[in-house]
Amino acid sequence: VNISASGATNVWFYNGTANVSYTAEILVTFGEGSNTLIAYANDSAGNLNTTSIIFGTDTIAPSITIVSPQSATYGDNQILINISTSGAANVWFYNGTGNTTYTTSTYQNFSDGVHTLIAYANDSVGNFNQTSISFTVNSLLPSITIISPANTTYNNKTQLVNISTSGATNVWFTNSSGKNETYTTSVYRVFNEGSNTLRAYANNSAGLVNYNMVIFSIDSISPGINNPVTVPTLQMYNNGSVQ
Repeated sequence: VNISASGATNVWFYNGTANVSYTAEILVTFGEGSNTLIAYANDSAGNLNTTSIIFGTDTIAPSITIVSPQSATYGDNQILINISTSGAANVWFYNGTGNTTYTTSTYQNFSDGVHTLIAYANDSVGNFNQTSISFTVNSLLPSITIISPANTTYNNKTQLVNISTSGATNVWFTNSSGKNETYTTSVYRVFNEGSNTLRAYANNSAGLVNYNMVIFSIDSISPGINNPVTVPTLQMYNNGSVQ
């Protein structure tokens, strides 16, 4: 508080709660928001003068929250930037390459990998706040190959299931009962006689799914002999002829 007076014997001010005698500039703590300072001066004859000023105090930084993206893994390179603020005059964010002014939600392209988004806000008097979030982009489908069984006919119902993947978080396949079965390593399974279809699936950390399939047959039944050939019994005759 700095008050200038001329011809005054006494100077004081009202700080919003009480009168305070004034002799030299002084730091005074005021409440948040609107304040009115009233200054008084009198002379030796008791003549009084007064003046006042209304001012605002804002020491609270604006709030800022990153609504999107979340701390998660995304399967798309186009990521929604959604920032919520309160009491902010300016909002901007750093997208990994440069600062971008933010006015409304917008999509930004991010490469595969880990990213950190930093959001900033200030108010009309320069109070500043920031927040950040890290997220991952994984837009590549995992590869999946069925090594065994192959597209052929087997003479044994028990067959090796061998699946090769790359970039997969989870792998599973449909067994002979048509139910999904988690796959971690090669395993033998019993399949049905006749035609079989094995479907194998894999997803990545973002949930993107890829699949492959193979059709094979089981023929484990030996052929039967329906009309056996009758072989005549070999007999010896002394007249040199057979009847």
